[in-house]
Amino acid sequence: MSTTASQGLIKLQNILCNPKTLRKLAEDLKEIYLEYERHTTQKYPKYLQRSLALIKRINYALLAFCLTALSTVIILPFIFYYVKNEKLLVGPMQIPGIDVKDGWGFRIHFCVQAAMLTIGTYGNFAADSFCFLLLSHTSLFKDLLYCKFQDLDEILLQYPRNSLKSKPLLQDILKWHQKHVLFIETASSTYFWVILVQISTAVTGIVTTLVCQFLGIYPNAVGYLIYCAVLFYIYCGIGNLYESVNEEVIDIIYDSLWYNLTINEQKLILFMLHKSQTVQGLTIGKLIPLSLNTALKLTRSMYTLSMMLLQFLD
Repeated sequence: MSTTASQGLIKLQNILCNPKTLRKLAEDLKEIYLEYERHTTQKYPKYLQRSLALIKRINYALLAFCLTALSTVIILPFIFYYVKNEKLLVGPMQIPGIDVKDGWGFRIHFCVQAAMLTIGTYGNFAADSFCFLLLSHTSLFKDLLYCKFQDLDEILLQYPRNSLKSKPLLQDILKWHQKHVLFIETASSTYFWVILVQISTAVTGIVTTLVCQFLGIYPNAVGYLIYCAVLFYIYCGIGNLYESVNEEVIDIIYDSLWYNLTINEQKLILFMLHKSQTVQGLTIGKLIPLSLNTALKLTRSMYTLSMMLLQFLD
């Protein structure tokens, strides 16, 4: 449980140390929604709704797994006590001066630990929800960029190599692309330590919990194992989203009717393309990219390490 506490602490510290940056990101996203929900073209509001639906799916899935893990950790000691008459604590912490072996002492420990765990789970869920709410909006930037390029292509079909018609739209696209790149860089730097601590502690928690499960030391650790594993894969999934979005942005730029632009305007397209190919997504300590491919490699390493520890302890 110390790994979960470390995750909550780094998330709280991140919010306290970067209030202006996080507020600026939230306000920028709010302005985007206010601007494009009133757009005359229906395709812009459609992508806004798609972005909101993605955020809802992530948060609902996270909430369901958090409640499942919390219920498992709390209900199992309750069942062990009333069915098997075995005193199994929710966590390893004990209150000084209260004997856990006594009936009322165990009940007090159970209630206090269950309350603390519930509050901690809610705090972590709130911090993770806000994190995913911000980070998942990279797909919205990509979708709106696609809409803007569609508008530009329509103009280029009617007025090829007409700078007076295409330049305003191209300048808007360039500003939007720079805004997207700035969003990625800001989000990556702001959540650098959160991602590093989250992944490293999740790996540690999964390995130690697996070993405890095999040795039968902590029976209700299965709920904690579910929580660590789910958060681990969701964070890696968010990192994978950044990789796929960046590839799609490159394809969007390639597939546009850039050859109908003037030479000077084509240089702007080339600049955007170069910037998209060099932008760095989310990483784990700037050592390895945060992605599902990395999650697969770490999963293999966790299993190998767990088996090694189990053989050593046996």
